[in-house]
Amino acid sequence: MRRQRTWLEEEAAALRRDLTRPEEETERLADPADEAQRIARCALRADLFSLAIRRLRAIQEAIEAIEVGDYGICIGCDKEIPRRRLELTPWTRRCVACQAAAEEGEA
Repeated sequence: MRRQRTWLEEEAAALRRDLTRPEEETERLADPADEAQRIARCALRADLFSLAIRRLRAIQEAIEAIEVGDYGICIGCDKEIPRRRLELTPWTRRCVACQAAAEEGEA
């Protein structure tokens, strides 16, 4: 558990550093192809930023779960999350079945 907490804290710190890096120039480019590429890069950067924010929230929730003693317990069914799943995704709060059901509900 200590190893996972350390990893989660390091990952959260790395995400915070990435999220606070200055943005690229946003100057409009004269060439339409260059401008289209700039716009595509901005959209991709926005998507990556959104994913990083969601992952940071999940990591913070996992750290809080460690602090209160319910890390590794599925928030959907209250069963223990398999150790292998926690090793692969230490920030997960659901077992595979509950995660699949949650994602199906989002679709």
